[in-house]
Amino acid sequence: MTPRSGKDPKNARPAEASAPPAASPSPAPPVDEPLLSADEQREVFLQVRVERARVPRKFQNKTLENFETRRGKDYKEIVQMAKGYIDAFGRPGDVEKSPWAILYGATGSGKTHILAAILRELLGRGHEAIFYNVPNLFKDIRATFDGAEDLDEDELLNEIVDVEILALDDLGAEKTSDWVLDRLYLVINQRYESGRATLITTNHNFPDDLEKIVGSRIVSRLAEMCQIIGPFPNQDYRMAKANLQRRVK
Repeated sequence: MTPRSGKDPKNARPAEASAPPAASPSPAPPVDEPLLSADEQREVFLQVRVERARVPRKFQNKTLENFETRRGKDYKEIVQMAKGYIDAFGRPGDVEKSPWAILYGATGSGKTHILAAILRELLGRGHEAIFYNVPNLFKDIRATFDGAEDLDEDELLNEIVDVEILALDDLGAEKTSDWVLDRLYLVINQRYESGRATLITTNHNFPDDLEKIVGSRIVSRLAEMCQIIGPFPNQDYRMAKANLQRRVK
């Protein structure tokens, strides 16, 4: 019996399944934003250079801007001297514009802070430098004698002589001997002859008192080459911060 529709069910086409709803387009993946700003990246890069220059951790973030100048006019003048020294530098490797400097004054007056701040500024401009506390330098040299250092004495001295900028902190604090003075003269004289910039701090008055410690040959070369940053005021910031005073003998 044929259905009322008149269509043979054998020939009926199966009903087409309805198409699924079109999927909404996937949102575009977010563009990765740098974790650090350009300024922050430069600061990280500078920090690496400061550490490689062997600036002591305590002084790695010292700048001319965070040097305490509220203690008096003399400290503001020190900062201006340091800025003048930095401005005298040429491009990295320009020996003709690689000035020397000596920072001298009382213990605790801020010399190492200013030295580290100068190095930080120059490292940020692409210069290469090594920082050495002078007594520690001779300690490292002695350590080469028994193989305690990776370098031998000649290699260590060559590294110090050849670096673009050498910072020697606390000259005159080392216990002097003919051996010490010979090596100190070798470093100063070779850098003097090559014109490579050298920065020095000392607690001794320059030139007379320092000459009594390290001799006339070294001081004569420093007198010719060095811009003077100082004298630093006769105030011990560390003692003042601890609210202490030295007894007058």
